Amino acid sequence: MNAIKKLLVFASLALLFATTLVMPIVGVYAQPALELLWDLPGHFIDVAVSANGQYLVASNGSHVNFYAYDSAVPLWSHNVGGPHFYPTVMISADGSEVVVGFSAPGFDGIFYFTEATILTGNPDPAWTSINLVGFVERGTLDISDDGETVVVVGTGPNVMVWTECTSKTGDDNVPDHADFIPANLERVDMTPNGRYIAVAGIDQGEDPPTVNYYVLFYEVTNDLELLWLFNPKEEDGWFQFQDLAVSDDGYGVVASWVLDFPFDSQMSGVFYFNQSTTVPPNGPADREPSWGWEEPDWLQTTVAISGDGDEVVYGSWPGPPTLCFWNMSRTRSGLEEPSFHDSVPTLDVAISENGQYTAALIMGEGIGLVLVDFESMYSDGYLLTTLHSILSMSRNAEVIAVVDGEFGNEFSLNVFQFNGLQLPVGGEILSVNPLQSIAPILLSLIAAIATVGLLLKKRSP
Repeated sequence: MNAIKKLLVFASLALLFATTLVMPIVGVYAQPALELLWDLPGHFIDVAVSANGQYLVASNGSHVNFYAYDSAVPLWSHNVGGPHFYPTVMISADGSEVVVGFSAPGFDGIFYFTEATILTGNPDPAWTSINLVGFVERGTLDISDDGETVVVVGTGPNVMVWTECTSKTGDDNVPDHADFIPANLERVDMTPNGRYIAVAGIDQGEDPPTVNYYVLFYEVTNDLELLWLFNPKEEDGWFQFQDLAVSDDGYGVVASWVLDFPFDSQMSGVFYFNQSTTVPPNGPADREPSWGWEEPDWLQTTVAISGDGDEVVYGSWPGPPTLCFWNMSRTRSGLEEPSFHDSVPTLDVAISENGQYTAALIMGEGIGLVLVDFESMYSDGYLLTTLHSILSMSRNAEVIAVVDGEFGNEFSLNVFQFNGLQLPVGGEILSVNPLQSIAPILLSLIAAIATVGLLLKKRSP
């Protein structure tokens, strides 16, 4: 009996010690910051979350599906039948308006849906565009917060803008404004009020062979006015701009790039342009970045900017990979080192309007969604499965959608809710689930208790 009492006392003290030891770790995950609300298998290729986080729209290629953020059952699903493809989707701030890229034999354009939050079944679009004679792919379509302004680039050498979109009807709607640019325009981002538009592209001439890269910045008023363009000098190298973003007020524009040529000095990096809403003193072509940062090697890059333009997040992969964060970006100049820098492969990034939270898709042993507060260095992560991933986030970072999949297999749609970061997580940004670390401790503890019990049993009369 004494042996049993000793065993119970020992076990109680050991469990108390172990509980005290691991409670802070378990506490981080007791109510996880990132909670998976639902996931849906399918061939999803694009997703967009409304700024208020209440709705999202997704394309699986053959259908456009519209969801409330907390349900995997679509409120409506659009499909025209016959051979067609929906390459990209965008949504207004409150989810009331949706615009999608559409492609079918003999036609490439956009479909626009109004009152999207009350549609049901298989609704028809409120209006469609003219044939744009070019694929409206992801990154080349944007919509303003109120849904009144839509911009498309990359469908040939044009920047095209439709205004007063909620009152348009019918087919073959021509753009209200357009600009001819002799370049393949590959990225666009618009301020929430639809007033300013940032564009990036490349011009490859054949006779004589030339390569010119552009960042362009427009103001939409009664016309489409080019405020400035950045065209790097050929002796500086061939800069290919892969991603860009504009702050809510249009003050800051950030663009990520790779240096294509010369081949012996390949680099990647980021440029920041401040005071973007003003025309340079010597005209639109007299524009230079206010600051920048560069890293060696040719990489895939991604970038995002906070609402006021003060915080910038940049990622690259495959290697040497990077996740970088800058604060006070509006007042920086020259070559600027990041406020935070980690060597982690980063596929896509998003940042909250206030700049506090960054969501990133990073690679470790797998793909992970990580949400970081770079000021306090709090973080939480969620392990996904495969390489091909697309990220969209509400303006306050409370709802995050990820398309996660592998070429040749299904691309699932994953929707997360962010519950707030409450405890610091040390070590790597994407930490391992602590239960995996606790398990060996608990097993050792059980083994120790069992061993002591056997010893005491042998000594007892």
